[in-house]
Amino acid sequence: MSAPQPRPPHPLPYITLDIIAQPAPLDQLAAQHTTPKSIAKMLRREFTFVRDQELFGEVDYWQAPEEFLARRAGDCEDYALLAQALLVRNGYDAYVFSVFGEGGYAHTVAVFADAHGKLNVINQGKLRSYRASSFEELAGDLYPAWTFGCIAERDGTHGRMLFQVVNLHPAPGFLPPGAFGSDF
Repeated sequence: MSAPQPRPPHPLPYITLDIIAQPAPLDQLAAQHTTPKSIAKMLRREFTFVRDQELFGEVDYWQAPEEFLARRAGDCEDYALLAQALLVRNGYDAYVFSVFGEGGYAHTVAVFADAHGKLNVINQGKLRSYRASSFEELAGDLYPAWTFGCIAERDGTHGRMLFQVVNLHPAPGFLPPGAFGSDF
């Protein structure tokens, strides 16, 4: 019987785990922006609002937060999805909330509960302290002529409704100054 032959050295003997164990970009960003105020400020400074039709040639395209982070451009649901992802990583109860109303109004924001359970909003790069007690109250604060709203999630490149609230008595004909539609 012959002696066992020595094995050749491993082809990558000096690989280090720090290369493999890098935190994901969203985790890194969440560690840098730990409050709603900081998240809103970062969104305002570093991202540009561009409608889906201009970016993708489609009426509706929901970017993954990582995609929006790389592109640095998108519309309301892209801001909402990234804000919600960062809020959740920092321990907040947070949701993507879409509001629809008369005249084709549609808009999507990130909603989070404060320490008292009240609902507040990151609307693109703006932090809004509505302190609403319910999604119905919040929808009315966002758009008085709302007809329905929903907690939504990204499903491929579109939104999918998870929970719906309905306004049985919308304020007729109201369009707030500076209101704009969304591509839900």
